[in-house]
Amino acid sequence: NLFFNKCNIKTFTKRELYAWLKKNDNCKKISEILEEECNLYYGDYTQIILGGFGEGGCMALWYGLTINSKFGGLFSLSGVVLHQITEDIITDKKQLKIFIGYGAKDTVIPLDIAEHLNRNIKSICQYKIYQNMGHAISKEEL
Repeated sequence: NLFFNKCNIKTFTKRELYAWLKKNDNCKKISEILEEECNLYYGDYTQIILGGFGEGGCMALWYGLTINSKFGGLFSLSGVVLHQITEDIITDKKQLKIFIGYGAKDTVIPLDIAEHLNRNIKSICQYKIYQNMGHAISKEEL
């Protein structure tokens, strides 16, 4: 939970968040793995769809919206857009294919908070709420 706690519960500014993320070993490792995967596809990030569940979904959205927006798509299952990723950042990413799935009964990040955090991205992504789902992944969502 380190990534989520640092990025959402603390009130980092964008500048502080980016500085912290550049120093974070997990973020560095993700960049290295993605670079290796990209090299398998002749340097073509459009052949990679980046996503995750919960915190992994938060990181996928953050990475794909701020560091490298050349992916074929992004997805987040029960994850949210970090509050530091503002509308001005998202506006430039309309070419990205993005899916966010969220459970209406999620108790980790309640739906009202998720709706607030995801408000800026809804205009450029496919956003779906699953009424009978908590903080989980369902067959319907996949």
